[in-house]
Amino acid sequence: MLVLHRFFETVRCLDDFLTRAGEGRLGGGARVIRWAADGLMGIAFALFILAIVIYGIDVAYLTYLKVPVSKASRESLWLALLFLTVFFTSFDLWAIEGFASLVLGLRRLADVLPGLINGSVPLGGVPECMVEYFRGDAVRILSRVYRYLLLFLYLYLLAIPITLSIAYMALFLAGYSAASVSAYAEFVDNIVTKTTINTALGILGIILTIVFSIGSLLIRGRAEPGGALNLINDVRFFMFEWFAFAIFIIALSMAIPPVYAISSSVPLTLAITIDLVAYLILAITVIEHMRSPRGRPRRRLGRLRGPWG
Repeated sequence: MLVLHRFFETVRCLDDFLTRAGEGRLGGGARVIRWAADGLMGIAFALFILAIVIYGIDVAYLTYLKVPVSKASRESLWLALLFLTVFFTSFDLWAIEGFASLVLGLRRLADVLPGLINGSVPLGGVPECMVEYFRGDAVRILSRVYRYLLLFLYLYLLAIPITLSIAYMALFLAGYSAASVSAYAEFVDNIVTKTTINTALGILGIILTIVFSIGSLLIRGRAEPGGALNLINDVRFFMFEWFAFAIFIIALSMAIPPVYAISSSVPLTLAITIDLVAYLILAITVIEHMRSPRGRPRRRLGRLRGPWG
């Protein structure tokens, strides 16, 4: 329980830090998106309650009044699907705002990360939880930031399959589609063909290769006698492990139907790609700081953990 509590507290702390920093750069746009998402969520719950009420009337008619209830049943189902449509639209807006805030908040994280690692930079305006959970050894902190960022990015990028679900339910509500799993799979296959998925995955694979290759050269170019050589080597191997893991996911995704790929492996691969770029930027920032006279480490660095430990 203590481990789970610390995990969720760390997740909440980093999310609050990045969100506040990102919303500060988004300005009023973040508030507008959040108000729209909250408004749609309220409408969704109102529709949910209305669907339950109509279903209760349906049951009452069937049990006590012996009146045909097919019309009420259709209305209840229609309202339930309308609830799901509005609910998922609200989640999409929340994901868009969260993704934008996270990406924009990374600049603030890059500013404070060197100070969190060895305490050589003043930490004015940094929450106490960030100092508690993200302070100490450079290798361990970079690895921890990568893992939590990957979780956030994957959750936000689930907006991709959810958007397809919204489009499908809108077609059903308009009377152009049937409500079934097979109908949804057919809809996704028509919108996102196998060729489209393989092309998108191939482009992601090329981007990953470029990021890994250029990142390795940039990191290697910062190696110098008496510098943070251990950290540089660990960063390079950490990037290689996640690069290999992402390529494996891409190869696996090409062998599964598009409806499963677009719902799981495509958002995950895209999240890993974005996260590796963010990790590379943060690692270079930390290395540049550690190369300076006041930022040189005084203790032996540990080992980064990749997807297999």
